[in-house]
Formats: sequence, structure tokens, C-alpha cells
Amino acid sequence: NSINNKPLLSNTWINYDGKKAGVTAGNISENLESFFNGRGVKFYAKGDEESHNLEAAMVQKSYNLLGDNLDYGYAAYAKASLKDSSGRQYNSTLIFDYSPLEQSRSLLSSNSVSLLNKKNLLMSVNVGAGLSQNILNNDDIKPSFSLGTNLSGSYRKFNFSSNNFYSTAYYPGIRGG
Repeated sequence: NSINNKPLLSNTWINYDGKKAGVTAGNISENLESFFNGRGVKFYAKGDEESHNLEAAMVQKSYNLLGDNLDYGYAAYAKASLKDSSGRQYNSTLIFDYSPLEQSRSLLSSNSVSLLNKKNLLMSVNVGAGLSQNILNNDDIKPSFSLGTNLSGSYRKFNFSSNNFYSTAYYPGIRGG
């Protein structure tokens, strides 16, 4: 009956990977525009050349597969990736997060497109939008926005990289302003 005597089971999952689709159950951890960790399930589908991917997951924010005494909330996301014939990569992610400890619920959309995909020069643009709501006051909804660029390349023996990001206040992503 003591919290200290409760067993801990973490970093454990089972995965089934078919030719076109798969599922993972157990501890799910994804590095997205918002941290996504917990126990839950993830479904994914792959295109013919793995240039088209769909993924969706839902987790209860608990690192212990056997459960916790606290309610850390839950989160869900859907993600799509597409690569066209010219080599441009398009990524779009929609994340919902409910966090009673932070007294908030949020919705976040993050989208990126690679504008340049040359041998020695890569550039992408990221655009995001979010809504954050105070769960103690349903009328307290804060909109937010983000914009970013990534540039990397090489010239002879020199490598360069630049990552620039701007976000407004209340942006629910990990790079909030």
C-alpha cells in the first residue's frame, strides 16, 4: 500500500511491423514540437517507397507501465510526411496535450517544408500555431504562432549551419516564447 513499494516498469514496449503498417504498445517516446512521453499505443502506415508516412499515437503521461498514483494527464498526436518527385519533404503534425498539473490543455499544429534539397545546401521553413487553455477558466484561451528556418550546407572544407526560430507568448511547443 506504500508508494515506495510499488514496482516500476519503464522503457518497455512491443512492436509489430508489417510491410505497410505497424503498431507499438507500451512506453511511447517521440521528439516532436512538444515532448511526447508516456504509456500508450502508436499506429503507423508507410507508403511504397517510404516517402509517404502516417502516424498517430495516444499516451497517458506515466512512465510506469504499471501505473502511478498521480494524474499527469494525456496527449495525442497525428503526423504525416510526404516527399514529392523533386525531393521536397513536407511534414505536418497535430498535437493535443492535457496537463492537469500545469492546469492547461493545448492544441499545436507544426508544419515544415524543405525549400532547397541540394547536395551541399539544405533549407527548410517551419510554421506553427497553437491554442492554450487554462482548465480552471475555459474562457482563458491564448492563441500563438511560430516561424523558423533551418539552413545547412558545405563549401569546400567548410560546413555551416543556422537554425532560427521565433515564437509568440503562450506557444505550447518546447521552443515557446
